[in-house]
Amino acid sequence: MAMEGGIEVSDFECIDGPWPDDDITALVAPNRIVFNPSLEDDDLRADVLAFAAALCCSLVLSDSAPAGHVAAPGGLVLIGREKLPEPPTGPGRLAGMFARRCGKDTTSATFKIYIP
Repeated sequence: MAMEGGIEVSDFECIDGPWPDDDITALVAPNRIVFNPSLEDDDLRADVLAFAAALCCSLVLSDSAPAGHVAAPGGLVLIGREKLPEPPTGPGRLAGMFARRCGKDTTSATFKIYIP
């Protein structure tokens, strides 16, 4: 799904520097998702991938964003480990739809995000 959307997905080993924090599952930038190297739970990883792909589709490189989008003035969003209920709109809703369309039985693929 990510490849079809032109999103590059990789593990952190291919980037220099330390991983930000063990509570961070992935880094998301326009058209790029980088996973925490310690994220070995395939079920969690699949939900994070769905959410990260939805974020890639909704990032706005600005201080503000329209409803249903995420403002990331620096072009980077960090995805935490804390799973949240699926919202009625926005990238969290899109992530749940992505996950279920790919055969995942999940009530939510939405996670807490941090904008550095």
